Amino acid sequence: MFRADELDRAGQLRISATTQDHVNGLKGLSALLPCPKFDICLGFVIDYMLCVLLGVVPKYIDLIYEFKKGRIISDRRLSEVDVRLEALTPDIVSVGPRPLSARGDFKAKEFRALLLYYILPCMRGILKDRYFENLRKFVTAIHILLRDCILSADLDEADRLLKSFVKEFKELFGDDNMVHNLHLCTHLVMMVRMWGPLWAYSAISFESGNKNLLKLNSGTRGVATQLALKYCMSRTVAKCMAKSEVSADILDFRSEVVSTSYANKTSEDYGSARAHREVVKIVSTDEAQALSTAGYEVPRLLVYFNWVLRKRVWYYSRGYSKPTVYDDSCICLNDRTYAQIWKIVKLPNVDGLGVLIRPIRIAAVSHFAPHIKSCSGDMFEPLKLIHFDDVKIKCALLKVETKSYVCYIANFYEVH
Repeated sequence: MFRADELDRAGQLRISATTQDHVNGLKGLSALLPCPKFDICLGFVIDYMLCVLLGVVPKYIDLIYEFKKGRIISDRRLSEVDVRLEALTPDIVSVGPRPLSARGDFKAKEFRALLLYYILPCMRGILKDRYFENLRKFVTAIHILLRDCILSADLDEADRLLKSFVKEFKELFGDDNMVHNLHLCTHLVMMVRMWGPLWAYSAISFESGNKNLLKLNSGTRGVATQLALKYCMSRTVAKCMAKSEVSADILDFRSEVVSTSYANKTSEDYGSARAHREVVKIVSTDEAQALSTAGYEVPRLLVYFNWVLRKRVWYYSRGYSKPTVYDDSCICLNDRTYAQIWKIVKLPNVDGLGVLIRPIRIAAVSHFAPHIKSCSGDMFEPLKLIHFDDVKIKCALLKVETKSYVCYIANFYEVH
């Protein structure tokens, strides 16, 4: 059975194909339609960058600002949201969080960080309950579909949340605001079942690649030759550096040729991790207590590192981070508890890396999405020493006024 508008469209397509002219914007049949064993509907994926990040998210924010049937949030409360956003200091995107009033200049990565991590804590107590719950369903579903490992039960939950979100969206904002991108959201779970997580075929990686290619251009002549030559040189030098130790002069040469900086000239390998910026300091009283509790002999001097690279993810100590600019020191451990990296140290009398952490107390009840945990009032426990292998992955720590939240990052294929 076809709806009347679908029959009309089919007729218009036939007329367009016969007359070779446009009919209501239709330009005829697709050249791919006659291809055998090719489903023209399911053969193309939905790009979540365009559908969600540059479609539904800006639409939702615009409606919060400009909904005609009555303001959802007053101007005074909207300014509070902007203040909360500007006060955040996570290192999830290359630029810090910006106010919603500047959303016209947002990139897709900024909308992604806003949707997944910022908007719920910053809207807490400001957005009305019905709208907040509707937004929470959308945030939770998209985070599930962006994970690097998704279970079948998780997909079922995401499908339920997205369909409920779209239905409630119509009730909250009316038929006039039911745009095509909202309908596409109901098909996202099907796309993930067929093609994998949303990040696997998103245009974000291609956009980032184009941006990196533009950085390689340093003149107006022979642009294509410049890009090809410098790209090949960059990849070749990177492979050479991965196979053997190289001097500081070679690192400087690579940075000059490809217009990018290299991580550090002094580093040390510890299995799958590479530690950078070695510093020797006197052990403090709290650190000595943590070493002793963990069963290590307490030395007078200890080797510290500012950051560690493991599996293409950077881990920074709290001492190296600039808390007023960004805080990139929150981690999730293998036992699914959370902590803050206080110091990264070389374990005494052992060939391995240790992490001096301050475990984070998580509140028993959280009213946000499952990947956003509310911290207790007295959030930090005493200093503790663990082995670096006990670290699972890096997280984001957000402080919104007097409340703190830990956010589990969906995947690091897009972040780094």
